[in-house]
Amino acid sequence: MRNNVAQEQLLEERHTKARAITLYGQGCTIEDIIQLTGLEKAVLQELLDTAVKESITAYMYMNREAPCTLIKAIGLTQKVEIINFTEDMLSRAFGVNENPDWNDYEEFLEFRCMPRTRFGIREELRELGVDSYDPVLIIEKTKGRLYDDSQWLEKLEPEFLAKCEAIIAVEQDAARRNQQLGELICLAADHEEG
Repeated sequence: MRNNVAQEQLLEERHTKARAITLYGQGCTIEDIIQLTGLEKAVLQELLDTAVKESITAYMYMNREAPCTLIKAIGLTQKVEIINFTEDMLSRAFGVNENPDWNDYEEFLEFRCMPRTRFGIREELRELGVDSYDPVLIIEKTKGRLYDDSQWLEKLEPEFLAKCEAIIAVEQDAARRNQQLGELICLAADHEEG
């Protein structure tokens, strides 16, 4: 009996936390979530910080070996943050758009894939080991490389994202910063393949 009560309490706690994360993703304020769930502010903040961190997908958009745009997509809130490292608008992930939204991000990812309407797309997807047309999965396999340009995407694991952010915060000289970032991205790519 005691075991059943403990299991029910655990399930209720998980449900409450999941509800809090969902409400936050829908744009509710911290205060509203506290009222709706009864969670303590410190517990809620820690929960949300962890959920946001776990929902981040980061890419470095490269042109050959030169970093062009750091893209940080926060899935929970569907927010996109970018940092451009080049003045060349054609080499930037979002061109002149300095504040891309979630739709811009999704369109960008799809642009870095083969067209979904391509003849024989099912066979191509099968060769990649992908069951359906999912730009994120396709980019994981192809790095967003297209045969008509020299740009590509390197997905950044949390440790490499933190290192990139540290370089950006410390290095003021653009040329040295870009060189260090380029070297780090190549290291990240080697780490991923190894």
